Amino acid sequence: MEGGLDVLYTNDFIIISDEKGSIFRSTDNGATFERIYLNAEGQFGGIALRFNPILVGKQDSFYGKDVYFLAGKKNGAILYKASASQILFATQELPLSPVKLGATIPDFNPKDVYCVVLAVNPNNINKIMALGEEGYYSNDGATTWAKKMDVFTTYKSRQTYVHSDHHFAEFIDDTTVLVGHDGGVSLINTKADPFGHTDITGNMIISQIYHAAIYNADKNNENLLLGTQDNGGFSKSPSTKGGEWVAALGSDGTAAGINHRDPLVRFMGGIHGALHRTNTAYLADYKDGNEVIGSDPKNSPFVCEVIIHDQKPNVVFASQNELKFSFDTGKTFYNAPFIWNYFVALDEIDQYADRIAVIQKGKAQKLVKYDTSATIDPFKAFTDLNDIAKPTGITVNFNSVCLASTNNKVIYASVPGLDSTKKVFKSTDNGLTWTNITFDLPNVSVRKILNQVAGIGSFEEIIYVATNLGVYALIRETENSKKWTKVGKMLPNVAVNDLDINYSSLKLYASTFGRGLWELDVNYSVNSTGINDNKITEDHFQVYPNPSSANQSVHIELPQNVNEAKYTLYNYVGGILKSGNLTRSENVISLNGIAPGLYLMSFEVDKIKYCKKIVVE
Repeated sequence: MEGGLDVLYTNDFIIISDEKGSIFRSTDNGATFERIYLNAEGQFGGIALRFNPILVGKQDSFYGKDVYFLAGKKNGAILYKASASQILFATQELPLSPVKLGATIPDFNPKDVYCVVLAVNPNNINKIMALGEEGYYSNDGATTWAKKMDVFTTYKSRQTYVHSDHHFAEFIDDTTVLVGHDGGVSLINTKADPFGHTDITGNMIISQIYHAAIYNADKNNENLLLGTQDNGGFSKSPSTKGGEWVAALGSDGTAAGINHRDPLVRFMGGIHGALHRTNTAYLADYKDGNEVIGSDPKNSPFVCEVIIHDQKPNVVFASQNELKFSFDTGKTFYNAPFIWNYFVALDEIDQYADRIAVIQKGKAQKLVKYDTSATIDPFKAFTDLNDIAKPTGITVNFNSVCLASTNNKVIYASVPGLDSTKKVFKSTDNGLTWTNITFDLPNVSVRKILNQVAGIGSFEEIIYVATNLGVYALIRETENSKKWTKVGKMLPNVAVNDLDINYSSLKLYASTFGRGLWELDVNYSVNSTGINDNKITEDHFQVYPNPSSANQSVHIELPQNVNEAKYTLYNYVGGILKSGNLTRSENVISLNGIAPGLYLMSFEVDKIKYCKKIVVE
């Protein structure tokens, strides 16, 4: 079976369709399957078989009832039926021979194989609805079809608008069809002319998020940006309609980025690497911005990324057919001059401090340094290009990498698939060698890996993974701890695509594929010393003035019995801005070049870290 598409359960059998137009049947509750049908016209990716959700027919006997299925071929969809007894007794040698019903639908668009739905009225089998990108209806058993649901030209066709990309339909009475699609849930009244449409999605949060972006100086969820499947983007800002969500672009929203110095500057991705930039957080209109990178369907993945440099927000990186970069806050982008010209999709990019990781689909995975010095030519800022090796026993590239670490040689990475023992890895030499840290992580599919970088003890690490069944954390209070913990008591067992940490509010944001954006409390993992009997706390480090002013200096008063300490100044995306040593006499830190905002200053004494929040006005 290649690419299972639809399944129908009965008390006597299970049938499954695939992307080649085949039907497979099981009579042992799914333990084994046998192919009983192959559509002669079917080619991989070219046809989709979808079953009516229930068996229908006039006879009371189960074996007299029929299975209806739609062969969703572009510009030629065909309706078939076969009796339950035929399906039960068909074999690969004596395959199913279904009955073709009525006329084809000549302008049907299944959007490859993703949008094919069938609904047959169980009380009147002549009434049938077939849904692809648009909706078609027959009241004469498929002898004729009429387009009734129009996505793109409703204003002149007088047909009913319902969000495209349909995935479920079922008659719930003689004139009402329940329809599920990427825009929500609808009731369609087939008696009205044009068809009636009632959106019953209500307050269900069912967004399918590819990527999300947050603004780390927020403490009250005031600035957020989501890229969602088939619903464009959603932008939230105190400046936008009283803090409510507003639309951003249309179709599929993918990449999402918010400038961490000016939250009105945002980046919204489209498909195949398209990227738009706005200065207004989409206040005026969903199209309120400029396209700064065009779409490249031939060479780019469907979903790409955008990353704003953690220390220099004027520098922006984006993935597409190559690594794109900007040094003017994303107004113009250039191909990074250092890597390759293979024109093969980039699956993953990550940046932290002076390191950038690039994972190329099916080919190379690289690590490069990027110098943000003001005097250097931006095109010469890329240096020290090196391969990222695969761990022993791994033959595929990583699907997610995380460079966020106070140690500039540490990388965390995950691999795709369901090998229960090889999912998550750590390198302490910039990807030359790897240690398996999968430990007791359940056999889930890892989609994203993220490390929490600030306010933790030297031997303590907090690593998060987004999986197809929620979020897990590895809280390594010592180097010997090997236990993964499920994060978020109320978070459902749902696929999570993206993770973001807000260091100012100590919240983790999980972007789910179908259940919206979730905020998870991770306060337990910050400002912890990991040493129960320690007598010093962060309150013993006095910082003044606090708040301070940009280009000012701050004084640090060390605790009693502490004569020296290391300090590190972080911004609220975890970027390290300054570091050095403190003594009782050398205790002044200059804030020259530090922009107004919220920051974390950590102090390390005897391998224990303490954190203070710093405000620069």
